[in-house]
Amino acid sequence: MYEKARSLRPQLKQIRAELDQLSKLRYWTRKAIPDALPEREDFAEQMEVRENRRELEQVMNAAIDAVTQETDELQPMTERSSQEKDHDQER
Repeated sequence: MYEKARSLRPQLKQIRAELDQLSKLRYWTRKAIPDALPEREDFAEQMEVRENRRELEQVMNAAIDAVTQETDELQPMTERSSQEKDHDQER
């Protein structure tokens, strides 16, 4: 068993070295991220603006459709009204 532990020592040293390297990378990544955050915030803000524009466009299209539909529905009524007026004038 003691020999087995001795044979694993070089592997343990290698793993420790890799862990140290990963720790250093993690440290510097965390230190560098705050510098990158404004860009991320700008990106998030741009995405929010795009989504708001899409929603606004959908609302505007729905409003235009509603007004157009209302106008189309009112048009036959006004045509009937004018026909009724013409008919009443003939009497």
